Amino acid sequence: MHSGNFFCSNQKGTSRFWKGLHKVKHLFKWGAEYKVCRGDKIRFWHDSWVGNMPLKIQFTSLYKINENQQDVVCDIWEGDEWDLAIRRNLQGTWIEEWTALQQILERVQFDSTKEDSVKWVLDRSNQYTTKSLYHLITHGGLEISYAL
Repeated sequence: MHSGNFFCSNQKGTSRFWKGLHKVKHLFKWGAEYKVCRGDKIRFWHDSWVGNMPLKIQFTSLYKINENQQDVVCDIWEGDEWDLAIRRNLQGTWIEEWTALQQILERVQFDSTKEDSVKWVLDRSNQYTTKSLYHLITHGGLEISYAL
């Protein structure tokens, strides 16, 4: 577990309540938008911190050949370059994905004076609500109004 992050924790040997939370934690990611500052609480591949979906979905081929799929952002940032632990020599599609990923990552700005943060984009308050998640699950996030 990195820095007390629930999404990096596991459910082995825990209570039924904790196991239940782990079964639905993937749903939270649908409405979460992460802002990296230090990079110590945001998972590089699994959280939506650059773009509107996790990097493991945007760059599936690179994700599959990466040795450290659970790393947080600061584990991969080496101060002046990104250091992904790739298991193979890059060629073909992997080179294209690597180039596209580098273009996205070069825009990342760190701020070590602030904590990483997350906001809930499915509600105007930017705070998680059960109602907004329920609307996403049942209606694809659309507010349904019925004319009588």
